Amino acid sequence: MSSATIDLATWIEKLKSAKNRTELFAMLDSFRVLEWTDEQRSSIAKLYMRLIDVLPHVESTTEDEESKPGGVTKPAEQEEVWYEKM
Repeated sequence: MSSATIDLATWIEKLKSAKNRTELFAMLDSFRVLEWTDEQRSSIAKLYMRLIDVLPHVESTTEDEESKPGGVTKPAEQEEVWYEKM
């Protein structure tokens, strides 16, 4: 299990290098499918909560188009679903 500890440290550094929330969520989706202990998932969840507060939210043009009248809008809470799955 020591290799998982090393991998966790690598994941922590990788997540800290995220430049925005979109990039962070993509990394977390890759992390989530791997097998981790509850303690390891807890460590990443705590890091996630700290990072989500400081990282900027990058809006894409598709989100702008969806928010126009007649478009389907998605709630902002939907981005934070990853944390709820953990």
